[in-house]
Amino acid sequence: MSRDTTVIVPVRKGSQRIIHKNIRPVAGFRYGLMEIKLRQLLATGVFDQILVDTDLEEMGEMMDYITGGVPDPRVRVEPRDPRLAGSDATTDDLIRHLVTKVRTTHMVWTHVTSPFFTAECYRRFMTAYHERPETADSLVAVDVLREFLWTKGGPMNYDRSKLRWPFTQTLEPVYLINSAAFAIPVELARKVGDRLGDSPAFFECETFEGFDVDWPAQFQVVESLVKNGYPVL
Repeated sequence: MSRDTTVIVPVRKGSQRIIHKNIRPVAGFRYGLMEIKLRQLLATGVFDQILVDTDLEEMGEMMDYITGGVPDPRVRVEPRDPRLAGSDATTDDLIRHLVTKVRTTHMVWTHVTSPFFTAECYRRFMTAYHERPETADSLVAVDVLREFLWTKGGPMNYDRSKLRWPFTQTLEPVYLINSAAFAIPVELARKVGDRLGDSPAFFECETFEGFDVDWPAQFQVVESLVKNGYPVL
């Protein structure tokens, strides 16, 4: 199903909330979230190239461990530009830099911190991307929220003057970008300097598919779920 697509995996070695978050062992995976994500991407069959942008010194030994010492031609490791390795570098800066490194027609941006976005999820995601409506210029993974959502000004997805507590299934859905995956034509990404266009379609994640690891408690959730058989591969 390959259609001239690069998947970008940005991985910074520093982590302020969880020390060594990206390569910290978890549930039997020696290199943790990074190993899980690489194994998922290598198993998808939908990406021509896996572009890893990182300042991890362990990257070489990790790839040897994952591939059994036989280099996989799909994996291309780009050393992280030192100017983009610090906590003061913005995601916008990193995106504008990395889109210049892509050699294919389409690109996907993903994160190792989405361990439950499996190979099967990527296959469905790419099918949705290539079958998106003509009005959509890109695709983004989202969680669908049908909850009582408020801002300081009041409810944002229902009208309390009509019904104070409507059934949740009747609420206007709000889409939370969970950062599991973004897809966009490379030409457009370079034009707008972003991983998302102005009129994206939404790929609705189910259950834990869009779960993002950002805090120690979330890392513990992954550890517990995987140890108890929740699939990541």
